[in-house]
Amino acid sequence: MKIFYRLTNIPSSNPSPIYWENKEKLNILCLNSFVDAYKDVSPNVTFLCDYCPKRYKSIINGLVPFEKEIIFTELGINGTAYKQFKMAESVEDEEIIFHECDYVSRPNIGVLIRDAIKELELVSPYDHLNFYRDRSIHSEQVILKLVGDIHWRSTERNTLTFGIKTSVFKDHSDIFKKWGYLDDGNWKEMREAGHMLFVPIPSFSSHMCSDWMAPSVDWSKYYES
Repeated sequence: MKIFYRLTNIPSSNPSPIYWENKEKLNILCLNSFVDAYKDVSPNVTFLCDYCPKRYKSIINGLVPFEKEIIFTELGINGTAYKQFKMAESVEDEEIIFHECDYVSRPNIGVLIRDAIKELELVSPYDHLNFYRDRSIHSEQVILKLVGDIHWRSTERNTLTFGIKTSVFKDHSDIFKKWGYLDDGNWKEMREAGHMLFVPIPSFSSHMCSDWMAPSVDWSKYYES
């Protein structure tokens, strides 16, 4: 499994439930969660550190035991999105995950996501709360799939933390490079190309955004500890 992990030291405009005023602490919390989440598959990780102090190299090396490379950039959110998609065109692993830095995850989800990518081809670990609130952009009609013992539901759109079968990505890399960090058009074109996005119920991960934490999981036990 190959993972591209985009980091920034610039705080989000969306309040997080913890460390909103200290992005470095939030990044460290989420990195620790990421390691616990994927230690069961030991992925190869490329970190894109955008507008991050050079000390992030020692932070990442100290926290992340996986095989990795660390790249510092000043490209901005769209530039790093494009760069990861361009780099992913040469990946040889069967599964790719694109991961944003402000996510908390449940432990040992790596194998579950890997199995889902193999079967469903395009998945996100994040069951977004807005799926159940905004009917102007999210349909009430969903497709349910069972992979192992995990239910996965379809969704029209989501954030850009997701996993994809490498062959599917390479067939449609132009879509991802075209839209960059703009997820809406990206998912619309992937659906039109015949690839529906699926998310687990309950969620494997949550965006650290106070108003949009994934439902049915007490995330505080993961970030307050």
